[in-house]
Amino acid sequence: MIAKDQSSALLQRMLKRIKRAIGEQIRRTTFLVVWVIAYGLSGAGCQGETHGTPSPSDDPAHWDPRVVNRTAFPHVVGEMRWIVPNENLPFETSPLASNNNVDIEVCEDALFFAWRTAPTHFASAEARIEVISSQDSGVTWTHESTFEVGADVREPRFHQINGALHFTFFEGGVNPIAFEPNRIWRTQRIAGRWEPLTVESEEGLVIWDVKTRGGSVFRTAYRGDHYKETEIGGISVFFERSENGVDWKAAGPSREVYFGGMSEVAFEFMPDGSLIAVGRVEDPDPR
Repeated sequence: MIAKDQSSALLQRMLKRIKRAIGEQIRRTTFLVVWVIAYGLSGAGCQGETHGTPSPSDDPAHWDPRVVNRTAFPHVVGEMRWIVPNENLPFETSPLASNNNVDIEVCEDALFFAWRTAPTHFASAEARIEVISSQDSGVTWTHESTFEVGADVREPRFHQINGALHFTFFEGGVNPIAFEPNRIWRTQRIAGRWEPLTVESEEGLVIWDVKTRGGSVFRTAYRGDHYKETEIGGISVFFERSENGVDWKAAGPSREVYFGGMSEVAFEFMPDGSLIAVGRVEDPDPR
């Protein structure tokens, strides 16, 4: 009877996840991007470069009051454009049925766009990360690179510092009903070339939010037993800092800043230096 009850509970969890994932796949199979143009990209380099004009930055420390107050450079919302799927995409990309897990970045006069493509939203050995770039704010695209490792891949993330564009993603498993982060892969683009992939971490991390702020790169990541039937979730959330975009350490006194049912955490610094964070709770957390 105990085994039967446990099997029934497991089946219910699996069915719930499948229904949720199918719904997400329907919503995410195609997607669009609204370009918000605050100023041109001409002359842009990467954040942290010591020469030329830096890329449009989301770091408040770089904001021009005239732009923030919209007195000299009012924001203009561009037209909506379907990005994936799209017949004008580079032929090297060949998107599959499910397209999701996106990230964008402006660097070296170009808009960089990365996404996961796979047969379904579930884990798959056929999943891959595509990276493309545009010199005309998303009208036309050039293939940059394709990353595939023979297992599921998710959560592409760009970040910039010291003139280099860094890129990471995580490798998972191949079981379509399991969440199995395995390792973090990384590369960087220097002088127009992507370096070979290297393993950054094999501790099962998922990198969620990355921001360059005040000359350093900060990021949140999580690790642990996701989607488990326990009284309280077993997820550790980390807050880290890097001075070169490659080597990471605790951003404060402790690398782990939370343990429980929360996983996906975004953050932002306020003008007075305080930190605001918001997270998604998917596992049990009575707090």
